[in-house]
Amino acid sequence: MKFMRGEMTKEDFLQEFGRLCSEISKTSVPVDSFFSLLTSEQVAKQFPVMTEAITQIRAKGLQTAVLSNNFYLSNGKSFLPLDRKQFDVVVESCLEGVCKPDPRIYKLCLERLGLQPSESVFLDDLGQNLKAAASLGIRTIKVDDPEAAVKELETLLGFTLRRVVPDTRPVGKTMEIPHDALKKYLKGLLGTPTTGPLELLQFDHGQSNPTYYIRLADHQLVLRKKPPGTLLPTAHAVEREFR
Repeated sequence: MKFMRGEMTKEDFLQEFGRLCSEISKTSVPVDSFFSLLTSEQVAKQFPVMTEAITQIRAKGLQTAVLSNNFYLSNGKSFLPLDRKQFDVVVESCLEGVCKPDPRIYKLCLERLGLQPSESVFLDDLGQNLKAAASLGIRTIKVDDPEAAVKELETLLGFTLRRVVPDTRPVGKTMEIPHDALKKYLKGLLGTPTTGPLELLQFDHGQSNPTYYIRLADHQLVLRKKPPGTLLPTAHAVEREFR
């Protein structure tokens, strides 16, 4: 833990780690390659399903944070193999001098997010870290399998976190359609019960007239509309496309 609290250098950590390994195994244990393996791309990489989930969450206007037990590299920089731009808040143990499962680091993260424990969800692969978060009132999800964890998070949040429709992306803020009004319109149009959540995505193409993918109950639809703003009377005449 001293290493992850920024209280030890990499060299001191490897020396102490090698000594402990040798004591336990009763033989000399070379650990020189351990750090290279620990920080290699094969070991330290973000799962694509998690990257996509973060993208979808941020597109909904929700905040994301990373709360990491990490350490300093030889160059003095902290080791965090993630795109920091994906997160509103980044809390690193080696910079803060405190590690999970210490309650203080969770409280620090919540404070920087401006959230109450009940307003957050914490994902981790270690039970002790999850237990500490839960004791503060934070909802938790154990990450044994990333796909299963994302599915559980989808259930909690109430919207999809996976890009399951080719060539679509989350709807941009300026292109949003009020979901309640859209559901009411679709109910009248389809003439059938339309219970359940509405999924709305925007196609990458069709930028002149924004084009949307809609899933509601058992229905899958494509919707095109005029772009927002002041338009010329004859411009963007989507009525001509109706068949």
